[in-house]
Amino acid sequence: MKNDKTFFPFKYKVIIYTLILSFIVVSIFGIIQFFYTRNILNEQNINTQQILEQKTIESIKFAEGSYSILESSFEENMKSITTKIIEEYEKTKDIKKINLNKYTEDLTGYDIYFINNNNIIEYTTDKDDFGLNFNKFPNFIKILDNIRYNKNFVSDRLNLTIVKNEVKKFSYQPTKDGKYIVEIGVNLNKYLYILKDFNFDKVSKNIIHSNSIITDVSLYDGTGKAYYNNENGNNKVIRKDHLIYLKQSIDRMKKINIINTINGKKYFYRYIPYVMENAIGTNKVSVIEIIYNDNDLKDKLKKNLLIFISVFTFSLVAAILIGLFISGIIYKPVTLLIDAMKKINLGDFDHQPEINTNDEFELLAKNFNTMISSLMKLIKELLEKNEEIEKQKQEIKELYIQTNIMNEELKYYLNETKKNYLDTVRAIANSIEAMDKYTGGHCERVTQFSIAIAKKMELQHKELLDIEFASLLHDVGKIGVPINVINKGVNLTDHEFDLIKKHPQIGYDILKHIAFLKDCSLAILQHHERVDGKGYPNNLKDGEISILAKIIAVADSYDAMTSNRPYKNQILTMEDAIDQLNKSKGIQFDEKVVDNFVEILRNNYSLFDFSISDQELENRNKISDSVSISIINNIDINNNMTALECGGGNGLLSLRLNKLLKNIKVIDSSKKMIDYIENKKEQNNIKNTETILFDFKELDVLNQKFDLVLSSMTLHFIKDVNKIISDFYKILNDNGKIAIADLIKEDGDFYESNALVQANGFEVNELKNLLLQNGFKNIKNQIVHSIKKTKNNKEKNFDVFLIIGEK
Repeated sequence: MKNDKTFFPFKYKVIIYTLILSFIVVSIFGIIQFFYTRNILNEQNINTQQILEQKTIESIKFAEGSYSILESSFEENMKSITTKIIEEYEKTKDIKKINLNKYTEDLTGYDIYFINNNNIIEYTTDKDDFGLNFNKFPNFIKILDNIRYNKNFVSDRLNLTIVKNEVKKFSYQPTKDGKYIVEIGVNLNKYLYILKDFNFDKVSKNIIHSNSIITDVSLYDGTGKAYYNNENGNNKVIRKDHLIYLKQSIDRMKKINIINTINGKKYFYRYIPYVMENAIGTNKVSVIEIIYNDNDLKDKLKKNLLIFISVFTFSLVAAILIGLFISGIIYKPVTLLIDAMKKINLGDFDHQPEINTNDEFELLAKNFNTMISSLMKLIKELLEKNEEIEKQKQEIKELYIQTNIMNEELKYYLNETKKNYLDTVRAIANSIEAMDKYTGGHCERVTQFSIAIAKKMELQHKELLDIEFASLLHDVGKIGVPINVINKGVNLTDHEFDLIKKHPQIGYDILKHIAFLKDCSLAILQHHERVDGKGYPNNLKDGEISILAKIIAVADSYDAMTSNRPYKNQILTMEDAIDQLNKSKGIQFDEKVVDNFVEILRNNYSLFDFSISDQELENRNKISDSVSISIINNIDINNNMTALECGGGNGLLSLRLNKLLKNIKVIDSSKKMIDYIENKKEQNNIKNTETILFDFKELDVLNQKFDLVLSSMTLHFIKDVNKIISDFYKILNDNGKIAIADLIKEDGDFYESNALVQANGFEVNELKNLLLQNGFKNIKNQIVHSIKKTKNNKEKNFDVFLIIGEK
């Protein structure tokens, strides 16, 4: 049979494969080297910018120090002149009778101002500022009010004047009658000859001249005006479209990086907040603007590209030549073998190729003839066996597919069955709650409490399923009680109360014949029985009542005490409800059930140990990511610091920060949470994290101080927040930091029903005032995360804030 397939000689394949391999190898190494070099150049550029940035800040700080020395030389004279003017005013009581020029005639750059109680310059030696109204500048008004209140002489640092934008140093002192503030200003531009090369303008030009990658350096005040003039002699101002970045830098006290392309060139703008020492006004925080260009970087990258192309071309040519030589050597014995196979194909089985290469090709040639005869025999046997194997393989494959399909179908139907069971049970429970206008959500809450207690008491898996169904349906018997009796609540007659007491028996009778609810129907029948035998419907005593019924009885009573009901005047707090449960131990309720439930309530187990969902765990991980990143960005954390996390839960926050700290202690009142963190420590070989089983509401008994105190999503469980804030302050070292993350004030939907919650989030300003009252300073806050939850088929956002303070 003729073979129509196009023949492609092995020789050419060897040559092509060798060329391709050479090309790939050269390309890979060349590209790796190119990008590696480019990354190094980019990193060098970034490092250079960082070094230059630090040098720029140091240079401006040095210049500012020079200004400070110059300013200090004026302070005594300014204070002396102020005292004399006020003394003269006390005698005349009329500012117009005071000759201000006599105080400034021998002094260069001095001006005197009288600011009245309406914050207007009423009398001055500076004609341009006469009548200037400061009420347009609320921040400056606060400073004037503070000066009037303290009645002391105050000296400010250099600042820009409002009208002429001159750099002046100002001092202030109110008159004794409080009608005026005497302000003295000294024009520092008149004294720049003293500073020589250490004024802002000269420092900026020196930096630009000595560093080619810096296009411009400026120091702006909070309004975007520079402390020196531009090349035209006018006051230099920031670009209008960049004023917003200057404000952001001041508000956040963080660097802001912006990239602009102008005429095809990239410019990198960096705005750095700069705090001027001893300043009291709008000059307190200025901004350094550094504009970098990428000219040097582009030149280096171009050179790198040219080098890459040259090396790549040379290497490729060399690889091709070497490849051609090697392919010729490899192909020669192959040619001999191909000729032998052609002859054998024509029936010349006696032909034996002779190859003397002293390698595998020679061995192949020597065994070639023997292999041909043996191979033909084996091929025949293998073909027969392969047919049998393929047949069996196909049968196994079909069986495997059928088995997988059946398993998937079975798994699907099992899940659907369980889901249908739960949906059916919830539908029944919801239909009962729809009859009772006071018990909305009651069955779900009782279920939550019951499952938590059952898990705490380590009940078996089957019992956990039964108690979930039983607690959801514990009031199903109310379907047999008239609606008017259910909703009447108060002043029930004996007959009406007897009807109410029948609902456990009715529920039992309804459910006992349903197969999947048969085992839990007994708990529904007994959930109003008492351990002293005075319950209903059958007056059963302690040992006669199932453990499931005992658990539901406690959970049902607790929810009734802490929820709105028509037959009581007020909703009990968690502690009051716990008192009632403890009083009824051994009488109405089982002691072990009550003790376990109280431990759950007081240690937050109901939230954290038993019923946490995958979505809730995902939310906590995201919150911890956002909070930890914001803490790192806002607090200078280092490995000499000691930290304490209060209410550490499962350690999501502390285990993200511990690598940056010397050590951290995590305290929590939940033993399961402490055990969880200890397990994480062992798995990850963590040495610098210590856990303490401890109620952090008793922090005042700790005999240790820390550099950092953390609290995340915990404060809203605390009743006396002021005491906790006070305790935080006491256990911090001087200049120690506090970082609190919690919910912004919300309407109570975040936790559907939880008696442990003491506050539905916080108003940030109120919490900030609380920190101030307890002695904290330098307080700042920000929104760090938003949690999405679906309530009543509507998606709601709950914001999480981080507030940071310093002792």
